[in-house]
Amino acid sequence: MRILLIPKNEVSFYKIFSKSFYFPNIFNPMWRNYLRYRRPVYEYNYLSDLNQIKECEVFVLGKLNKSYLSEVREDSTNPTGHNCPAVKNVNINYVKKNIKSFNCVIFSNFTANDPELIELRTNFIKNKVLVCIFEHQDIDNIELINSDNIITNGLIINKDFNLYFKKDIPLGINRPWLFPIAPDPIRLKSFKINLKKMSEKNISVFFSGILDKETTFIQRNILLNKFKYFKNSKIRIIDLNLHYSKRIFSNKDLENQMSEAKFVLSPPGRSWTTTRYVNMACFNCIPIISEPDIQTVNLELIDGKNCIKYKNLRNLPVDEQIYEVEKLIQKTKIYMEKKNEELEIISKNWRDHVFNNHTVQKKSEYILQIITNYLNLNKNKL
Repeated sequence: MRILLIPKNEVSFYKIFSKSFYFPNIFNPMWRNYLRYRRPVYEYNYLSDLNQIKECEVFVLGKLNKSYLSEVREDSTNPTGHNCPAVKNVNINYVKKNIKSFNCVIFSNFTANDPELIELRTNFIKNKVLVCIFEHQDIDNIELINSDNIITNGLIINKDFNLYFKKDIPLGINRPWLFPIAPDPIRLKSFKINLKKMSEKNISVFFSGILDKETTFIQRNILLNKFKYFKNSKIRIIDLNLHYSKRIFSNKDLENQMSEAKFVLSPPGRSWTTTRYVNMACFNCIPIISEPDIQTVNLELIDGKNCIKYKNLRNLPVDEQIYEVEKLIQKTKIYMEKKNEELEIISKNWRDHVFNNHTVQKKSEYILQIITNYLNLNKNKL
C-alpha cells in the first residue's frame, strides 16, 4: 500500500521543499526555522512507524527534518519524536505526476486547510484516492464539540475527506468516519528503561509540567498546591519559554526524577492526553491519573490494579475540585502504606499495559487497519 503523508509544516517543511530538495526556497520565512529546528511535534509520533509495516510504502511531502531522525536531545520534551525511521521524501511535482499511484493520503488538519494544498486535496478526492485527516490538536473546551462542522473544522465528509482521525473526541460522539487516537504512544527506543526497586526510591509523588494555559491551570493548580505538601513529594512547575531559551532541565534529569518516584502525578492539561502517561511506564512508577473525558484506543485504567484513578476535574466547581483532590490525597496515603511488593505489581501492570498497547508501532498498526478496512469495503467506490 502506497501512503502519502502531508503532516504539519514543522515535520517536513513542505513549504520550503515543495518543489525541489536541491534548491529549497531559502527566501521563505520558515527557512531559518528549518535550520534551527529541534522540537519534534507530537502529531508525527502516531504516523512515524507506518513504513515499518511490511505492506506499506510511505512517502512524505517535503523533507523530514533531521530532528525526527536524530537521537533524543538532552532538552527534548518529546523523546518519542526522535529516532523515527527514515521515509521517502517527495516534492509537489512528484505527487501531482503520480497522484493515482497512491492508495491513501493522510493530511494533518493544518495542511488540509492550507490554501496552497486545497487544490491538491480536491484532486485526490476526484481521483478516488482515500483522503484521511489527522488531528492531534489540543482542544480547551471539549464540551463545545457538538456538531460535525466543529468536529472536522469545517471540512465535509466525502467532499473534502473520507476518514477523520482525531485526538480529542468527547465521550458519546460517534460517527462512522470518525476515529479516536488517544492516548499518545511511546517509542521505547527513545528511552533508557530504569526499573529501580520501590524500596530504593526516595520520592513519594513526582510531577513536572506547566501551568501556562488557562485550561491547564484549572486542571492542575489545586491538585499541585495540595500535593506539594505531601510527604517526600517533588512538584516542579516549568516555564517552557525559559526552558527552550536556557535549557533549565534535561530529559535525562526528568527521567532520573521519575525513576526515583513511587507515584507520578499526571493531571490533564489543555487536553486529557499527555505523553507522561506512557513515558512513566519506563521507570517503575504508578500513575495517578484522571478519568478520561475523551475517547481512547485500547486503554484500561483499573483503579488499584494498574493506576490510582481520580475524577476528572474539568468543569467542576472549585469546592468540588478541592473535595475530589482531598479524597485523592487520602487514597494515595493508603497506597503509600502498602508493601513495596504490592506497589511493584501495580507498576508492572501499568508497564505491561503500555508496552503491549501504546507503542508507536501499535498505533500505526491501528491506523493502518482502519484504512485497510475502509479500502476493502469501498473497492468499487474509490
